[in-house]
Amino acid sequence: MMATGKMEKLIQILEAGRQSAAVLGGKVVVTPFGGRILGLFPGSGKNLLWVNEQFLSDPAAFFMQDDWRNIGGDRTWIAPELETNGNPNLPGYEVQRTMDPGSYKVVSSSGGEVVMEGTPIPHFKTLNIDAPLKLTKTVRLLTAPPVPAGRGVACAGYEQMISLTAAEPLSAGVKPGAWNILQVPVGGEIHVPVKRKTAPRAFIGKPVFQCLTNEVVSTVKAKDSFKFCIHADDSRGMIFYLNTNDPDQATLLMRTFCIGPAACYSDVPGDDPTASGYMTQIYVAGAASGGFGEMEYHAPCLCAERTSVKDVSQVWGFIGPADAIVKLMDELKQQ
Repeated sequence: MMATGKMEKLIQILEAGRQSAAVLGGKVVVTPFGGRILGLFPGSGKNLLWVNEQFLSDPAAFFMQDDWRNIGGDRTWIAPELETNGNPNLPGYEVQRTMDPGSYKVVSSSGGEVVMEGTPIPHFKTLNIDAPLKLTKTVRLLTAPPVPAGRGVACAGYEQMISLTAAEPLSAGVKPGAWNILQVPVGGEIHVPVKRKTAPRAFIGKPVFQCLTNEVVSTVKAKDSFKFCIHADDSRGMIFYLNTNDPDQATLLMRTFCIGPAACYSDVPGDDPTASGYMTQIYVAGAASGGFGEMEYHAPCLCAERTSVKDVSQVWGFIGPADAIVKLMDELKQQ
């Protein structure tokens, strides 16, 4: 299916920045720059993913920057953050270029699936060790949502399959893991269903959220950036983003993923390296950081005894009347 309207414009902007794109079913845009899913268009020509306005307004200048370039969309980093990038609460934080944008190449592409491969070599700061990895991302178009979308609601979805493998034997204490980060616009709410009422753990700044009986809710709009995390023992393996500011064209994003034993996850907060298992994470970037939200989750990490891990997740986007979208979210939470 050919891309039209705003999707076609997004592809043209990528090409103006000398980047390529693959289109799945006329609804999903994938680019090897950073190995990202950059567009999800369920209907009405609206992209439900956050994309950096600096990139959209001047792609040539955007790609000429020396600093890290956050183009937007859905990306994969390597955890633990303290080892690969540094402590986000302290000076010296820097995104490793081997991780993002990395060096992804498209190895196969069809109308419904694209496969990309990257070879990140993250540096683990504490042990001063490089960890050569092979990361394969397969993005596949989905056609049937988990529940019927309902009258007047358009939908689009994709499945992401990630294979992370150690290219060389890993030293003791080196535990790289795939860390998947989906960016959403300001103005909506992120809902994190939980097994029981729980208090999230602060990772960055002073998080703002509501702890309800069966979910944690946070508005994607803040003066200052913050991040909070849900433990594997409390997570239900799903995150939602709801925006009903336009009652006729309300939007909903749903990310679903698998939950493993808490001990399998390597990301930890900067103030307590022993506090493991916080694998469902929400980040809200304040205005100074660009203004967006992130729906994040971690896959089980590699280690000396486990040198390959495969992870599968799904993302669905919906657009339609606000009452139908809210009802749909309630139904999806019961899955």
